[in-house]
Amino acid sequence: MVHYANYGRWTAPELHFLQHLVSCFLRGILEDDIGETTLRQYVSTQLKCDPMRVTKRLKKGRTLVDRLLLTNFNRKTYKHVSDYNNDDINRLNDLKQARLVFEASLRTKRARAPIERGYLSMHDLVDARPKAMQSDIDDDDHDTFSSCGLFLF
Repeated sequence: MVHYANYGRWTAPELHFLQHLVSCFLRGILEDDIGETTLRQYVSTQLKCDPMRVTKRLKKGRTLVDRLLLTNFNRKTYKHVSDYNNDDINRLNDLKQARLVFEASLRTKRARAPIERGYLSMHDLVDARPKAMQSDIDDDDHDTFSSCGLFLF
């Protein structure tokens, strides 16, 4: 089973990066050598997420940056254009900036993930005892794990 680094709710930096990825992909001005890759494959690789997550976001009838998508872009293949104009260069620079912001937000998102998902440490489990049980076991020589029914072998 493949584990993706990015999952869950779409963040603002991620949507901003997605907008620039789609724009540059459809104009054919990406600097990456991606051959005949589909938009879905390319975006999921860049966003480090499941391709199905991209499919759901880019399907017909959804919005992308407050614009209604009138068609499915997922199967569109990349066609490279060799002649760039100044607008294309500006788009590529915006894409690079959006990528940096996205990668920083992804690092933050990953760092918070265990907390947001509700994982508990052994200490959290021990402190989840009823108050009556906590007050009886405040001395240092008592085994906290045994009193909670948690035995370590």
